[in-house]
Amino acid sequence: MNSGAIGSKDYDAFVRSLPEAAEKWYDAKRDERAVIVTALMYSAEILAKTVPDAHPVGRGSMFYALFDAMSRALKDGGEAFDKHCMHFLADTSFFLRLDRVFKIPGREHWILSDKRFAAFFNVVPGDDRPLKAAVAAVMFELLSTQMQTRVFEIVQREKEGMDFLHVVKGLFSGAVRYDDSVRQIFMRQSDLLEDETLDEARFSNPVYVLGILFIWGFIDDYELSLYERLSERSSMMAFLTDPDDFDCNDFRPEWKVLLKHSRFRGFIDKRSVPTLTF
Repeated sequence: MNSGAIGSKDYDAFVRSLPEAAEKWYDAKRDERAVIVTALMYSAEILAKTVPDAHPVGRGSMFYALFDAMSRALKDGGEAFDKHCMHFLADTSFFLRLDRVFKIPGREHWILSDKRFAAFFNVVPGDDRPLKAAVAAVMFELLSTQMQTRVFEIVQREKEGMDFLHVVKGLFSGAVRYDDSVRQIFMRQSDLLEDETLDEARFSNPVYVLGILFIWGFIDDYELSLYERLSERSSMMAFLTDPDDFDCNDFRPEWKVLLKHSRFRGFIDKRSVPTLTF
């Protein structure tokens, strides 16, 4: 599909920027990656505005065309580009972001046809099977129920070799089931990190992710208690496992999202009363 069929003069320029962004992403630092994604999604939003809300089919056509463009880039790129592109797609959840930009009014997202997704997935190089599974995992919400079942089987088989952040994305997309093997992945990740990192509100921190999983109902009190030994290294874990005895002065503002769970009601009440000293 060409830009004329979509009716956007910016389409070709955006398509050309995708491979370049993917290559830059791989070696970029954290702050640089944020700039790459922000700029790319800003361009996508401008592109989406060229299709009126009254023509949802046009929005869908553009979304599918961009999906196909990245598929062609993978097919035509060399080995180095393939690796860079796969990391870009897995790390950024790029297609899911695009879906939310080009969504049909009144519908949460488009469903990719099984044939279209299979054609894309089969083009993705299979040498790094866990990375290939990670790309599918972050696209999970865009797939039909039947294709989700197939992807779930693949991801479950490959999750042990996936990067920690890709496992986390799979948990939140539904492509990864939380089980004992995932708990071992979380423990291994915590062993790799410095103690200070275990108190940061980042998704690279397994303790923070556990807190999010807990408040969203992915894990319960028992599952959380299995990580209690991390309390010796992490103030955040100490708070999660025993909030009533946690010192208010040690609570960090960036943890405030964790207070959404009823488990922390007593801690919230305790914080609301100023401490008086004599």
